[in-house]
Amino acid sequence: MPSQNIADTSDRLRGLAERWAPSTANERASSKSWMLGLLNALGAAKPVPPNELHQFELPVLVVDRDGREAVNFIDFLKAAHVAIEAKAGGGGADDLLLRKAFGQVRNYVAHVPGTPPPYLMVVDVARTAIVWDRWTGAYGDFAAGRRIPLATLHERPVDIRLLQDLHQPHDP
Repeated sequence: MPSQNIADTSDRLRGLAERWAPSTANERASSKSWMLGLLNALGAAKPVPPNELHQFELPVLVVDRDGREAVNFIDFLKAAHVAIEAKAGGGGADDLLLRKAFGQVRNYVAHVPGTPPPYLMVVDVARTAIVWDRWTGAYGDFAAGRRIPLATLHERPVDIRLLQDLHQPHDP
């Protein structure tokens, strides 16, 4: 857990929400920039330099039911912590978009070597995050996720701490 003051973190998260509130940028144009802003606001390490344990756009070889192979990308991976699929819905709560993102990230982590991360997260950039854990053995279905409205994240210390915990350094 970061030792920083929760009030400082809250102020940075409020600023991030205010900067991104009017955004209508598409996923490719916005997700990495917004994620870097979130990591900064949370006081978490950025994947610099990126490596197979901590990076944006991790390529994953996925095999479909018919045996066809394709390279897909996990938008953000911090191995042994969290895998994130980001979307940019352009406003409102778009559950269909987030459901698709959940299916994507759940499928992608199944194709990453090693143990799947304990958390999955999908994000409608600057609007909503949903977090699932696999502490009971599986991530569960879409409804099992913890929904976090990002515009008011700065007002909820429990959600702030959860997101900080997802981005903590690896154990030595």
